[in-house]
Amino acid sequence: MTSVLFVAWVTGVLVSPVSGAAKCGAADKVGEAFVNNGFEKSKCGTGAAETCCHPTREVCITGTPKGGKEAAVCSKTRALYGTRLTKVIIIPVCIELLLVFLIFHMVKLLRAIPKPDRPTVAILCVAQAVLAMIVALSELWKFALYSAFLNVLVFHAILNQKQLPKWAFGAIVALQFFNVLAMLGGNGGATNGVFLPLGVFAADGGATSWTKGMIDSLSPGEQCSNAFEKYFHLESVEIGHEGHDPEVKFHGLCTDAFIASVMTFVTVKMVIQFIMTALCAKLFAAQAFGKLAEEKESMA
Repeated sequence: MTSVLFVAWVTGVLVSPVSGAAKCGAADKVGEAFVNNGFEKSKCGTGAAETCCHPTREVCITGTPKGGKEAAVCSKTRALYGTRLTKVIIIPVCIELLLVFLIFHMVKLLRAIPKPDRPTVAILCVAQAVLAMIVALSELWKFALYSAFLNVLVFHAILNQKQLPKWAFGAIVALQFFNVLAMLGGNGGATNGVFLPLGVFAADGGATSWTKGMIDSLSPGEQCSNAFEKYFHLESVEIGHEGHDPEVKFHGLCTDAFIASVMTFVTVKMVIQFIMTALCAKLFAAQAFGKLAEEKESMA
C-alpha cells in the first residue's frame, strides 16, 4: 500500500504544473471560469516568481538579489504605448530629423559662399542646431525646437541683411536677446539677477522676470522621468539586482551624467547666443546709424 501511494505521489509531481506557475493563456481556467476572460497575457519570470503581464501595457522585468531568488514584476511605466510612446520616441525622432534637415540646409547654403566671405553668425547658427540635437532628447525639447527655428531665421537674416528692412532685422536681434534670457533666467526669489519687466515674455507670465531659466530648470531623477511619464524610473527588482548601485534609481535620459551633459550643452548654446546677439546688434547699429548718416548727408 505504501509503495502504491509513493508511486502516485511521484506521478502527480511529474505531470502536474510547476508550483506557482501563472495561468496566462487565453484558454487557462480555474474550475469552469476562464482566468483572463479569454485574453492572452505574457508570462513573466520563472518558478514561484512567475506572473502574467499585459502584452502591450506592461513590460516584464526580472532581477536577482545577491544570495536570493529571481523576482519578476510587470512594469506599467516601462511599456511604450499611448502618450508615453509619443514623448519617449516619436517627438525626439521627429525633432532630430528636422534638425538634421535644417543643418544640411544651412551647410549647403554656406558651402556656396567663398570661405573668406562666410558670415561668422551664420556659422554659429549651424553650431547651435548641432547642439540642439542633444538638448532635444531632454525635457527641454520645446526649447531645442524653438532655438533651432530662431537660428534658421537668424541665418537667413544675416545672408539677406541688405534686403531686410531695419525693423525686421531689429526684431531678429530682440528675439535672440530674449532667447538668452530664457536660458539664463534668474537666481531665485521675487527679485533675481535679471531685472527686466518682460511681462508676457516671462516664463511665469508675471510682470517681473522669471526665477528659473532653462539651465536652472533641469534636474536629474524624478523630475526628468515624470516629464516622460515615469518611463526612466527603475523598478525595485532592478535596483535590488545583484551588483546594481542602490543609489541609482533612474536610467537612460534621466541619469545624472546625461542631465549634466544637457546642462553643459545649454550653457554652451547660451554663450554662443550671447555672441550672436552682440554681433547682430553691431550689424543692426551699423545698418541703422549708417542709413541715418546717409540721410543727413543727403539733406545737407
